[in-house]
Amino acid sequence: MYKFNSKSKIGFIGTGSVGGSLALSLHKKNYPIVALASKKYTSAEKLAKTIPNCKAYKSLNKVIEKSEVIFITTTDDCIENIVSSLVWQSNKAVIHCSGAASTDILKHASQQKASTGTFHPLQAFASIEKGVESIPGTTFAIEGDPNIISYLKDIAFKLEGSYILLKAEDKVLYHVSGVMLGGLLTSFAATTAQIWDSIGLSREEGLKSLSHMMEQVSKNLNTLGIPAAIAGPYPRGDIGTIKKHLKELYTKYPKILPLYCELALCALPLAIEKGSINKETHDEIYKIILKYKKLSS
Repeated sequence: MYKFNSKSKIGFIGTGSVGGSLALSLHKKNYPIVALASKKYTSAEKLAKTIPNCKAYKSLNKVIEKSEVIFITTTDDCIENIVSSLVWQSNKAVIHCSGAASTDILKHASQQKASTGTFHPLQAFASIEKGVESIPGTTFAIEGDPNIISYLKDIAFKLEGSYILLKAEDKVLYHVSGVMLGGLLTSFAATTAQIWDSIGLSREEGLKSLSHMMEQVSKNLNTLGIPAAIAGPYPRGDIGTIKKHLKELYTKYPKILPLYCELALCALPLAIEKGSINKETHDEIYKIILKYKKLSS
């Protein structure tokens, strides 16, 4: 079986935020990034100029020809079609970076004796610049052939991250968790910040203040864990405050009310787990939330 190591030449198909961030980060750790291709050739060309001895190609076959390890960092829906359109060999490895898909979509390459694997960074990539900054400390989800798993473990270590090994059947739920605390959390923050429009301040001002609090929430979660990090009116059992929240949202932001109710219902069992409210208080709050949840439906 062909062995891959830190000297194996790497190519990328896909040079967006994820591919660009990984390519630059690996280059900084002395991995040889030699070939790039992307849906937009100018994107690959621009990235190649920042990496010595790296070249952009319009042909995907050229990337395979010049590389030993090929990372596919396109949109998830494109991966299988790209892999199936190319010719692979036993001295090549193909690795995709989808969080939800397993190595099953690389079947065409494995049938041609290429090594296959997945390497998903559990991180929110909004740009290449910010992505490179965020990679240290990131968890990477790994799946694949034994020799590829060893290779990808080393990469995770070199990038100053950690890794988890996933089974194919666990990929989707793993990715759901990442999306909920990644892209959907961003959407939630944007939705929440809109409330500031009603108090005479802008969404941007709201985001600036709320994101600082979110940073502290993250620190609390990492240092205190669940349920100790849970805070706010629910673990305090502040029924009066909770009623005010629900009434005001019902009057002024009815579209946000269902989301608030669902999150509040998730918070209640954690308040019990923390030991900060008793069952009587829990049940009273629960009934109040259900009342407004029905009003919002």
